[in-house]
Formats: sequence, structure tokens, C-alpha cells
Amino acid sequence: MIYQDTKRFLKRHLKRASKSYEWQGRDNFLLLEFLQNRYSDKELGQNASEIKEAFREFYENIGTISFSFDVKVGVHYKIEPYRVSPRSSQHLMPLIKLIRDNRRAIEYPYQGREDQIALLGKIRRYINAEIADTAESVNKKELVRYAIKEALELDQRDVVIHLKRKYIVKIFHKNKFLSDQVTDVKLIDTNERRYMGYSADDLANHYDEFFTDVVLEDFLGSVMTQLFATKLNFEEITNRYYEKNVLSLIRDTIAVELMVYISENDEYLKGFAGYIFRKNFMSVHEFMAIELFEKISKKDKNAERFLNYYTGKIFIENGKRYEMPKLTTPNGERWNITSITAISTMWLRSREQLDKQKVKLNNLLEEFYDYEEYYKRLEKELFSHIVALNTLTKEFKALEKNISEVSMKFKHEVSGSMDEKKENDLEKMLRKDRHKLIDTKKKLLKLQPIKDNAAYNFKAVDAQYNLMLNEKQKLESEIRNLSQNLKINSGSFHSILASLVTALTQRRKVIG
Repeated sequence: MIYQDTKRFLKRHLKRASKSYEWQGRDNFLLLEFLQNRYSDKELGQNASEIKEAFREFYENIGTISFSFDVKVGVHYKIEPYRVSPRSSQHLMPLIKLIRDNRRAIEYPYQGREDQIALLGKIRRYINAEIADTAESVNKKELVRYAIKEALELDQRDVVIHLKRKYIVKIFHKNKFLSDQVTDVKLIDTNERRYMGYSADDLANHYDEFFTDVVLEDFLGSVMTQLFATKLNFEEITNRYYEKNVLSLIRDTIAVELMVYISENDEYLKGFAGYIFRKNFMSVHEFMAIELFEKISKKDKNAERFLNYYTGKIFIENGKRYEMPKLTTPNGERWNITSITAISTMWLRSREQLDKQKVKLNNLLEEFYDYEEYYKRLEKELFSHIVALNTLTKEFKALEKNISEVSMKFKHEVSGSMDEKKENDLEKMLRKDRHKLIDTKKKLLKLQPIKDNAAYNFKAVDAQYNLMLNEKQKLESEIRNLSQNLKINSGSFHSILASLVTALTQRRKVIG
């Protein structure tokens, strides 16, 4: 969550990475205000690596980053632009040789498709090991893509997809390095050329492959955050601008986001972006609807004007009659801005609070489970000491009782003229039990402070453990209550959400 929120802030605040931008005190103030409204200082400190990773990824295409974070001061970082191009890297030839030497580890055809190659498992680990600790100032992603293209003699149209667990190559041109049998993948000759001429079936396969490794919601969230910070800001845009530009803006921004993972091929990127957009058409509009609700809940006037456009009214412009899209309930009733503001604000605030509590619980659970393990170990140690002490105490009392009984018997029978052998046996038994008694007492004296110390340590740990347990139970209860409140109010919210999503997909139309 902190990683995603930091990425969201950077895209909204800086819009795009620039090596010339100088991060200053105001930037830190805004970043900390944004994060501290969502997380405690302790949570931010525990997850500083997530903040660093968000900054590193944001600036990855520009250069390497040196970074520090303090919850009181904010971030300090320096961007070192890449000085070495992939084709000039000292690692290029070793990578090419490595890939070619491990040709048998390359999976081809991959998943039964002759237009796919996969570098995974051993060969992927070799590639990562070659560049992992390099001091060379080079874009590692671009270097690996370039090396794969050179090693496999790929065509300019072929693309390399850089995923977490594998590298996938999509072949669009005959590749003789792999097989003489492969034929060119033809572009579809259609009038629509909906996906820049690429087959919908092929792109469906690429889509499934890509989103097994990349989280779809995070990917789309990153795309829409970028748009909301730049060309699709509901605090500024008009409905006419939206209707004219939104579809191309979304497709083009998806294509830019894909460049984080896929080597350059403009036609393929736009075609794949178009397929992703079409596949998630309603989900993307839902992102926009929620963003608009967020702006309205903060009483932004432009957002309110934007929403009031969806009235279904008829107006005349340049001599033509137009009907506006309608924002209506499923049974045809129109929503009003007051109802929308009240319902959406309540639901969004509850969701935000729920997200905060979930983050708190997740952070607490990491600490709690570690502490619980320590608690149970001390509890087990104390229990074993108590058992040992009780056992020795019983043994000591049994010996005392036995000595007392033998002494009484000895005293009674001596007065009755006990025979000499029996007298010697009783004396021997008494001496043996007295030695055992002394030895047991020594053990008791030695074990008692050990047990007392274990009890003292456990008492302190037990108090802290119960505090954490109570906090855990409290957070779990709050999450249940917030989830229940969201569930109760979700019917109304999702009704207006569905209505707005539908309205956002519509355009004003000319009538009679």
C-alpha cells in the first residue's frame, strides 16, 4: 500500500520523471502530509524500503537513484543519469554469449506457440546474476532486452517482454536462429485495423501471459493516476474535451506504461494497449468515476460542473439540437448532485479508513507473530521450570515424610529390642534418605531463582504480548465494523457508481 501510494503521489505531483527537477522542502512537506494522513510514523519507518522502491521505479528510465528517508525530514535523493548505452555496455557480449551457450535452456516454442520464446529458470538467473552487482551506469532493463534481441537475432518488429520471473519474446518475423520452419506472423488485413493490425487471438494470448506476472489492477491504477495528474484532471477539463480525447488518451498512456515491460515497437505497443483498454473498458471508466467522486467529495467546482453535464437535457448549439447523456438509476430516476455527494463521500471515507486500518493490522501482525513466537518460547521455558520445581518439591516432601516415618519406626523398634541387622538396615536407609534430601534441597535452591527469573521475564513479555493482542483484536473489530458499514452502504454507492460509469461511456447526440 505505501509503495502504491508513493507511486500515486509522484505521478500526481511530478507528473513525469525529469533529471532537471530539484526536489525541495515543499515537495517533502506535501509528500509527508500525503503519507502521514494515511500511515503512522512507525509504519512509514518500517516500510521505508517501499518508498525507496517507488522512487527508484519512477526514475528508472532516467538513471540510478541514491536515496534516504526520514519520517521527520522526508526524502533526500540524487539522480545519476545513465552514462552507458546498452550497446556499449561491458556486459553486452557476456550476456549474448551466456544466452547462446545456454540455448538448450531457452523454451521454444513456448506454450506450444511458434511465435513465442521464453527465457526462464536457469537462464534467467544467469542473466540476472551477470548484471546484479554491476557498478556500470546503464539501464539494466534496456540492456537485457537489447542483449536478448542480439543473441537471438530478433527482427526489429519482435518484442521482448520483461517480467518478474521470465523474459518472453513475441516473434513477428521468421527467426532462423531458432528454426528454419517458422514463417512470418502476418498482420491482419482488415478495414478496421482495430489493434494496429495484430490478431485479437494473439493479443489475447499475450494478455493472459502478461497479467499472470503483472497485477492488472495495479497496472491500470498506475495508468489512470498518470492521466489524472496530467491530461485527465477533473479539476480542469471540460466535458467536450473529455468526449473528444479520453479514448485516445487512455490507449496512449497504456502504451507508455507498457514500455516499462516491453521493448520498443510502436505499432505493437499501441495494438496491445488498445486490446487491454477494450478488455477493461468498464473497469477503466470505473477508475474515472471514483476519481470524479473523490473530487466532488472535496467540493471541487469544476468536478461538480463536469458531473452536472449528465442531465439528459436538450440544448441547441450552432443550429443543431443535442441531447445530453443521462445520469439515472436503474429504474430511470435521475440522481442529483446532493445525493451523489453525500453517498459517495460517506462510502469513500469509510473505504479510506478501512484501508488505513488494514495497513495498521498488517504491520502489527508482522511484529505480533514474531513476538508471539518469543512469548511462547518463554512460556514453554517457564512451564518446564515450574514442572521441574514441582517435581523436586514433591520428591523433597516425600523424602521428609519417609525419613520421619523411618525415624519413628526406628525409635519404636529400638525400644522393643530390635535385632542388630534390622537396626543397621534402618540406619543405612536413614543416612541414604538424608543424603537424598540434602541433594534435593540443593537442587531446589538452585532451581528456584532460575524459575523466579523466568517468571519475571515472562511477566514483562506477557504484559506486552497482551497489549499487542488487545490492539490486534481492536483493529480486527474495527475492520469488521468498517467492512460491515461499507457493505450496508455499498448498495447505494455502487448504484450511483454504475450510473456514472454508464454515463461516462456515453456522448451527447444530435437529435431531430
